[in-house]
Amino acid sequence: MFSIGGGRFCHLCGQRITGRYTQYTTGLIVCQRCELTAPRCARCRIPVQAKSATRSRRGVLLCGPCSRAVNYCASCEEPILEVWYRFEELLPTPEPRHFCAACVRDRPRCDLCRAPIGPRSVTLTDGQYRCGLCATDLVIGEPAIRLTYTDAIEAMANIADGPLRRVPPLEVVSRRRMGEIRRAYAQDIGQTAGRLPALLSQSGQGTYGPQAGDATATVRHLLGFYVRSQGKPVIYVEAGLTRGLLLGTLAHELGHAWQAEQLGSGASGLDPLISEGFAEWIAYTTLLSRGFRTLATRARERQDDYGRGLAHFLEIERARGRPAVFQVARAGRF
Repeated sequence: MFSIGGGRFCHLCGQRITGRYTQYTTGLIVCQRCELTAPRCARCRIPVQAKSATRSRRGVLLCGPCSRAVNYCASCEEPILEVWYRFEELLPTPEPRHFCAACVRDRPRCDLCRAPIGPRSVTLTDGQYRCGLCATDLVIGEPAIRLTYTDAIEAMANIADGPLRRVPPLEVVSRRRMGEIRRAYAQDIGQTAGRLPALLSQSGQGTYGPQAGDATATVRHLLGFYVRSQGKPVIYVEAGLTRGLLLGTLAHELGHAWQAEQLGSGASGLDPLISEGFAEWIAYTTLLSRGFRTLATRARERQDDYGRGLAHFLEIERARGRPAVFQVARAGRF
């Protein structure tokens, strides 16, 4: 709003206003000279005093209110002035993480949650990236991974009211080795592999992910794999996973091991809604029992065979109890 001065003072330079001035809806009064020459907030475009404003490392100037209200990119840590994106998280966060369009477009991605990496990210020995959030809860080293496997075995025994007759040995492998295993047992993958869910979600102002043409969306990232070859079962799991993702993956594969014990060769011909749904129910129940509610919730939101099969088994459990879940899984049909 433009007015004529008289007894007013400019809030920026402190001088008495004798001519035209501008009064903003915030109550800020600015003389004509400051209106023309003062720097402006990059977000609200209102003139500001440089000494009272916040300037980012890249020189983005924000007034006090905007510096407190704006979202900051979790990757480059710069204020986001336009479109922002959010990703479904593997770990609970006090506040949602936001990412700017430039980082989503240009930065390497975390190989677990697919979020752009930032200053606190880590690179694994096989070249995979982990974002700063995922890096806070990685299970590193084979001894620690095997402790988690022991936990998954105990959880499986509690859920099934008894241990497996034969616990499969665990092989911890790199992502490259997991790809080799995938190719070697290509015919079995559809029934027994634990895949990474599609973790990209839409933001408040835009989408980015499989539904938006993400080039990585067609590549299935296998985290775990149960296989029975020549009568010998084995579970493969990828190294460098977060604690909850590792536990859920191992529990899922133990679910397949249970099916193999109950159904023998018939387990390989099961409807994926039963084979993957039951294994995912084991993983879901295990995650809840260990307090990983964020990951358990993500499992329920999936729209593939894993998520739809899980929904069937959760409904069976709700309506008829846990024993009915095992009856259906043992029968191999709903």
